[in-house]
Amino acid sequence: MSQPHASWATAYDQLYEKSFGSVYDRLTQHTLTAIENLTAQDSRIVDFGAGTGRLAIPLARTGRSVTAVEPCVEMLQILSSKKQETVIELVNCTMAAFNDPQPYDFATCVFTVLLYLLDEEDLQSSLLAASNALKPSGLLMLDVPTQDLFQSFIRQGIDFERRVTITPLKNNLYQYQEDSTLTDADKVTHRYGDDFKIKYWPLETVLSQARRCGLTLHKDLSDEYAGTGSSYLLLKKTN
Repeated sequence: MSQPHASWATAYDQLYEKSFGSVYDRLTQHTLTAIENLTAQDSRIVDFGAGTGRLAIPLARTGRSVTAVEPCVEMLQILSSKKQETVIELVNCTMAAFNDPQPYDFATCVFTVLLYLLDEEDLQSSLLAASNALKPSGLLMLDVPTQDLFQSFIRQGIDFERRVTITPLKNNLYQYQEDSTLTDADKVTHRYGDDFKIKYWPLETVLSQARRCGLTLHKDLSDEYAGTGSSYLLLKKTN
């Protein structure tokens, strides 16, 4: 079974930028600035759910050592094509399956990565993998989407349309369906579709599982990310 976004990885960046515009850019820049302020230039950083490199590439350009972990090979291929002279280790696996004997100073799991984890076992094994990847007292930046984020929407412009339908199922699961079009410079319109499940995780559940994995709340950053539809947390490895 293909990974979410595999069928439209080539259009992913354009559709997100056109859908959310400057809001998307400001969120990215704010997150990058926060990570740079929390890490030294020689830090080792692992970016879980790296996608097409929205964080990994600019962080690598600052001289930090970056590992990009992404389960969708098509998204990693886009990242690889964009990284140019930066040195980024690309790892094609899930967060739960990641294992590196050399520990990291900092980890990221942001921009709604958690909603792709569909059961409690996957949540716990993913958080445990993040904890195991960190040095003692290492930090994990994590965002937890609120239930308000699980809403259908339509975005339209002169050269694109995004129709995202999110349908509630049982046990906080939702069906995500993407039906989008993008018109290129030659006036050819391309259609992109996707269909997969996502899950809402209550904040208390995530924090409880994090504690079991040796991660405790270091700082709540949510006020800095008001309006994003997610709670933003810094978790610290305690063992």
